[in-house]
Amino acid sequence: MAFSYSVHADLNLLFMRYSGCVSLNDQRRLVRYLASDDVYRPELAKLCDSSSLVEANLRLSDLIALRDRLHARYVGLPGPILWAHYAPSDYAFGMARMWNMLLEEIPAIHCEVFSHAEETLEFLGMNRPEIANRLGLAI
Repeated sequence: MAFSYSVHADLNLLFMRYSGCVSLNDQRRLVRYLASDDVYRPELAKLCDSSSLVEANLRLSDLIALRDRLHARYVGLPGPILWAHYAPSDYAFGMARMWNMLLEEIPAIHCEVFSHAEETLEFLGMNRPEIANRLGLAI
């Protein structure tokens, strides 16, 4: 599987990890899983770990369509909803920056991209060793 996720309700956090090659179908499956998860709420902060991402088989039009669906779900939610991308490789960082630019069009979301786990957790207000260990991030 090209992704995994976990909801940490006590941290008000959705943690997503991408690995290998991610496709549009992977993204669609993730959205379906979240929609059926009783603990997930759209207003949770989000942390995307792309440290194991090798390839994203997504066209710009796919990303725009995903952004449009997110926009419809987030209309009316109070912001800012923090969305952090941990992308240590040049490839993952570039993909995350492209996604970040699209998310900037959703008023409720404040998204940033980081190349270091420590900065990523700092942005979310969660820069503590026990949280990094829980999420499997090295700081």
